[in-house]
Amino acid sequence: MHVGLEREGYYGVESGRLSRSKDHEFEYVMRKVINPVPLYAKAVTLGFPVNGEWIGFDFEEGDWVLPHGEGKTKDALFRYSTRNVDGGETEGRLEVKFSEGEGVAPISNAYLEYSELKMPHEAILDGYEPGMTRVSKSYHDKEFRDNVGCFFRSRVSKLDGKIVSSNYGKIMGNIRFDPRESGWHVSHRNKPKAFGSISFTYYFNPSPNDRNLEFAPGRNLFKDLDPTEQVREP
Repeated sequence: MHVGLEREGYYGVESGRLSRSKDHEFEYVMRKVINPVPLYAKAVTLGFPVNGEWIGFDFEEGDWVLPHGEGKTKDALFRYSTRNVDGGETEGRLEVKFSEGEGVAPISNAYLEYSELKMPHEAILDGYEPGMTRVSKSYHDKEFRDNVGCFFRSRVSKLDGKIVSSNYGKIMGNIRFDPRESGWHVSHRNKPKAFGSISFTYYFNPSPNDRNLEFAPGRNLFKDLDPTEQVREP
């Protein structure tokens, strides 16, 4: 059983699966529809073509930067390192870092898992950290939580030490991280070798200094995405 609420001018909410044999008490927050805009929005799954080296990722292209992909701007840097541990498992370490003045800001208290619009309409101005680190083993990720998200800031330009231009985006949910090399699953056939992989859904506003991240589904700035890459939530 599920309970959902809808109201004109607001984003819908849903309880998730509920027991029919128990009483339930809820308090919902419904976010207003304010100003949905076109954004670059994509669900990506990326294999690491190198182990232990920093690789740039371009949010506007949705790919690794050259020579590992078609990206041109290093919005963020990712590094994956791996080692074998007891029991035949693989332990991987994922690091993400940004340039000075840029960064990532995790959101948990303001993340509404039950809402169509799970994160606030706008990215925050302050509180960005220069990076983040995750550690995961082959068959389990103790650090994984699905009820979180983060804002990020990139492409920062400064004048006299002050930020005068930057771009904002958000990552919906957590970054899924699999430290296993490609080849262990039948779906890996005919694909380039990867030392590990990550999956995440992100939104990127290409307009400098515009913190609005209320996405208008159906107006994605990415064209001709594969069905597995499409994003349907605001």
